[in-house]
Amino acid sequence: MNYHLGHIPVSLINEVIRRKWSTYFRTFIVLKYEYTNVAFFKNKEQAYNDTKDVLNINKRTFKTHLKKLVNLGFLGVDKNQSYYIRSYNHLRTAFGLKKTHKVEFTSKELSENCFTPYMFGVVIGYIALKKEFKKIWEVLKKGGINQSQKILKIQKSKLDFKSPLSASYLKSILGVSKSYINKQFNKAADLGYIFFEKDCRYTGLTDSHISHITELYEDCGFYAFCSGGYIYTSHPNRCKATLLYKKEKR
Repeated sequence: MNYHLGHIPVSLINEVIRRKWSTYFRTFIVLKYEYTNVAFFKNKEQAYNDTKDVLNINKRTFKTHLKKLVNLGFLGVDKNQSYYIRSYNHLRTAFGLKKTHKVEFTSKELSENCFTPYMFGVVIGYIALKKEFKKIWEVLKKGGINQSQKILKIQKSKLDFKSPLSASYLKSILGVSKSYINKQFNKAADLGYIFFEKDCRYTGLTDSHISHITELYEDCGFYAFCSGGYIYTSHPNRCKATLLYKKEKR
């Protein structure tokens, strides 16, 4: 297999996470890139032998995955009982998914330790990117595009367009538990798929007001801290994420 294996649509990755198909999807991806040039295989035994070193699953599990992938529509079976591997465009249409960016996929992501964090890093990073673009567009709309673009050019270094993401918000989109999101999110960051920083906000107040601010936020889930003589507030369950993975060039 080549190091670079093409690009996967973000909307498809999001759907896989939401429907909890990750283990089957990994088998599909490995098959897809093992048979890139032909997009089909005839013999289940041979397909298992061709992919077992990467998948690291037993033959019985592999056959279970094939059956599930056929039922889900990722694989098709012709009259000769040969398997053909669906294209991303077919799957996007079949599942009624929107056309989104595609992100780079390499042989590194085929490993069990990287595959799920990769998917979470891509989807969360893309969600953050969309929120950032939305905030920029809101600024652009004020006073007309041309005028706003000039303002943006001058103030870009001062403006923060990254909206904080919380596990609760991501749960409403991805449909998995907050603890699982946090676990995979941290793994994705460790593997370099995403970068994040804690959501900290400048209050403009000096450190002499720290007691009052601490009391004010004690029931809100925020905490206050001082830096450089000024008070900042932070929420431990919110962060600002940046997608580090390469998206497809258009």
